[in-house]
Amino acid sequence: MDNETTPTLKKEGESDKKTYEERLAKKEEQFARNMKCIIYGCLSVIVLLIILLVIYFIDCGEERERIDDKPTTVSEKLKDYILDTRVNCTNQDPCIDWNCDYVREHFHRTNEECEYDDYSDWVLYVGIGLLICGVCNCICEKKDTK
Repeated sequence: MDNETTPTLKKEGESDKKTYEERLAKKEEQFARNMKCIIYGCLSVIVLLIILLVIYFIDCGEERERIDDKPTTVSEKLKDYILDTRVNCTNQDPCIDWNCDYVREHFHRTNEECEYDDYSDWVLYVGIGLLICGVCNCICEKKDTK
């Protein structure tokens, strides 16, 4: 029975060797360590969110470029605002030589197949709003006067 240990009895005065200051210093050290862990965790989450937002905007940009290059059909008489002419497209004789980007630029129209199906505009607006709120909070912060 090598694993057996004999319990030792505490001697008088040995039970309270740590003083109050030592215990307080240990608690402050633990608090500082815990705060560092919380701060590093929050910073990691913020960095991860920024990386995910960048990836989202890159993917949305690629998808929007693909939609802009997609050929589209115009089947109504429209005015070309850049060339200042009227195009003669009808249901019987539609114009099929243009892509979505050309139609959006020249005719100020967006066909149904040329609409973007993402929320990148809303994400950008919310991000800008949060950034403005953060800057205003930093600028207008009340200073504690004693």
